[in-house]
Amino acid sequence: MTPALQTYFWNLFCVQAQLPACRPMLISAPSPVPATLLVVDDNPENLRLLSDMLAAAGYEIRIARSGEQALKRVQYAQPDLILLDVMMPGLDGFETCRCLKEREETQSIPVIFMTALAEPADKMQGFAVGAVDYIAKPFFQEEVLARIQLHLRLSLLTRTLSDRNQLLDQLVVSLKTEVEERASELEYVLSDLQAVQVQLLQQEERLQYSTFHDTLTRLPNRASLLRRLEAAVRFSDLYPNYCYALLLLDLDRFHRVNENLGYAAGDRLLEAVAERLRARVGHDHFIARVGSDEFAVLQEGLNETGEATELARSLLASLQAPVQIDNREVFATASVGIACSYTGYANATDVLRDATIAMWRARSQSSVQYALFNPDVETADPERFAWESELRWATARREFCLHYQPIVHLQDGQPLGFEALVRWQHPHRGLVLPSHFVELAEELGLISELGWQVLELAVQQLHEWQQVFPTKALFVNVNLSVLQLQQTDFVERLAALLTEYELPGDRLHLELTESCFLSSAAKNLIVLRQVKALGVALCIDDFGVGFSSLSRLLDFPVDCLKIDRGFVSRITDSSGRAIIQSILTLARNLGIDAIAEGIESTVQAEQLRALDCRFGQGYYLARPLRASDATDYCHQYCPVSQPLAD
Repeated sequence: MTPALQTYFWNLFCVQAQLPACRPMLISAPSPVPATLLVVDDNPENLRLLSDMLAAAGYEIRIARSGEQALKRVQYAQPDLILLDVMMPGLDGFETCRCLKEREETQSIPVIFMTALAEPADKMQGFAVGAVDYIAKPFFQEEVLARIQLHLRLSLLTRTLSDRNQLLDQLVVSLKTEVEERASELEYVLSDLQAVQVQLLQQEERLQYSTFHDTLTRLPNRASLLRRLEAAVRFSDLYPNYCYALLLLDLDRFHRVNENLGYAAGDRLLEAVAERLRARVGHDHFIARVGSDEFAVLQEGLNETGEATELARSLLASLQAPVQIDNREVFATASVGIACSYTGYANATDVLRDATIAMWRARSQSSVQYALFNPDVETADPERFAWESELRWATARREFCLHYQPIVHLQDGQPLGFEALVRWQHPHRGLVLPSHFVELAEELGLISELGWQVLELAVQQLHEWQQVFPTKALFVNVNLSVLQLQQTDFVERLAALLTEYELPGDRLHLELTESCFLSSAAKNLIVLRQVKALGVALCIDDFGVGFSSLSRLLDFPVDCLKIDRGFVSRITDSSGRAIIQSILTLARNLGIDAIAEGIESTVQAEQLRALDCRFGQGYYLARPLRASDATDYCHQYCPVSQPLAD
């Protein structure tokens, strides 16, 4: 819509609303605030447990000890979601929920029942009075947080769509009134408005699609699978004869494709695998991409476990033929874990957990590529236990080292600094990449200690380079876990580390992912500002792939944005180039640097230069190097005036 047309609509709206006409203003979303939860339970211990858990997750908590008290509290301040105990003296949970849904001002608030009742009739009664979900007692933190996050997001989407439709309805009514008075003059305006309505609806559809689909393979994503799997679990509770199986397929040694052929080749392999699995499954079963190299198939209407194992063999057979990538034949092998509803499940996350355990067991076997989870045989994968034990010892023995990938100036190839990439120097397995142990370290609570070891190694190396290259202000980017940021003594330890090695703060750059950076709680913002006060630079990694509000970007002391490799790989497309141009313009307007990641070809490098992108890193420029090789790289480098060549 043209600026003149926007002004016309705004003045038209002001006339209808009897407001003074003025120029239209951009309406920006307010800064996100913590969601408010009302916890209703007559048990003080339950209230304390839930309050501590949810407050730690960043929510604002209000409590009520009875149904009557809850109804009074919502009259004065309405929460975003209500956790409601079913069994309470006086007004029980069912009656309290019924009263909430009868009131116009509270009927749209999502209500999740908390109960130890397991009978289907009890659950059906809760859904009948307006509840959106159940949380079983005793509580499991992951389940509670997952369900709350899901329904808060669905509620937000519903409210957003309703608000947009209401505003659109107002504009349509105003326009129709004006058209009746000046039909011939406003015919083109009505046509334009209809186009805007279609555009808004298409944007809503794209938003819904991107929320529940993987952008690379166009398959449903992990959130979509959990939603579908949760429905299967509930249906199985109501109809015991209904059975299902979840097959989790994980590609073997996928990281080697990324390392040897580049991330673009890895993406093409994933697309090919997704297409083969989709063709083999067809419309009979639900298929999703649930991880970087993981796919899941939900097989419903199962008669016996043999059907699940037969499907696993069929899926593996579809991967036997090689995939042609850049005139090379790449073979994709996989391991499949199967979890069947015969085991009995209360929620979707338990099904996915057992399928993962079975997948690990399948990977440890040499003769069969699939395994069926059997709770009578094992409760966890022995190979996983071995990894856990070895990782604990590795952390204690400091078996980790760093490789350094150069960050260069794209115009002349001058190295400016490095990104530190952690590796595990395993005494028996050799050099282990982070994709095999970082997630496990997070699960075991070792990520903070591992993060400090990485920081110490990076600062030590910076100190050595400072002695060798006193005239070069080399810097090192270190990826930071949000769990490290939340440590009470993080700033003090970081300051002490810089002082110990006499290192200026600006030589160290800390990278956080976009979602971690821009969704941080207020206390994290305080920590980030304290880190910035040390002179340390802060960088947002993978910028552009999250769902963060740009309005919050102004609140954070950001020094640099790293353009995600997914956009760089699509720079030859007009849409991909436009996105990169927008990010570069945003960075320049904010006075911060931008670094393009994942540069893997001459074409990508040249087009980035054409867009005036100053800095970059990727396999085309240089692969990750050991510390000694990185030192030689700086010694041997000679600036050139010509563009970089293959």
